[in-house]
Amino acid sequence: NTLTNVATQNFTYNVSDAGSGLKNSTLYIYNKTELYNQTNITISGATQVINIMVNLLDGFYNWYVDLFDIAGNKATSVNYTLTVDTINPTINISINPEIVYWNESINFTGNFTDNLELNHTVFSIDTGSGFVNQVISITGLINSTTITQVINQSAGTYIEWYFTVYDVVGNSNQSAIQNFTVQDRPTSIVMSTDREVYGQGTGTQTIQPFYINVQVEYKDILTNLAVPNPLA
Repeated sequence: NTLTNVATQNFTYNVSDAGSGLKNSTLYIYNKTELYNQTNITISGATQVINIMVNLLDGFYNWYVDLFDIAGNKATSVNYTLTVDTINPTINISINPEIVYWNESINFTGNFTDNLELNHTVFSIDTGSGFVNQVISITGLINSTTITQVINQSAGTYIEWYFTVYDVVGNSNQSAIQNFTVQDRPTSIVMSTDREVYGQGTGTQTIQPFYINVQVEYKDILTNLAVPNPLA
């Protein structure tokens, strides 16, 4: 079975006759339901190479050739099959999480469909030094793949990424190029209090207003190391 994404096909066959000589040939092309094309060619001599150009629609075909010589003898070729597919596969992509912090694992997902058969996808990402490609084999009419990657670039780094998908005949589709900027991780606040209570009467106990001493320490969530006050 020949697979192609070219709609105009050149049907080529070699014919020969060692007796009375060649007379004519007929090319038959059938789709799944009926005769799609019949081409009759008048020929002569002992050998010929026949080329017939036919415009085809997307779909499955089988074809064969009948050959006649001058004496009335007939020869029929074997059946050949041909599938024409000019439709590009579809693609949808997503990222999780959508807000990306440095040194965090990110899932890049591509969902793909094709009317004939998927073949492979390419994940491309540029973290600052040019696009790097990763090829993943896929099959079937519907498939998906998820690439998990740790983004260890510093906060403020601009990153671009996209998927490209291919089917078995070479049709392809590329998603729009997506981008994000790596964010700095939020800091946590550690608070401790020292409470001092002043005043104590005789008979009836009276508690005067108290004071709270708040000590604030800023730490990075990932490293647990102290960092400068971002509000200072």
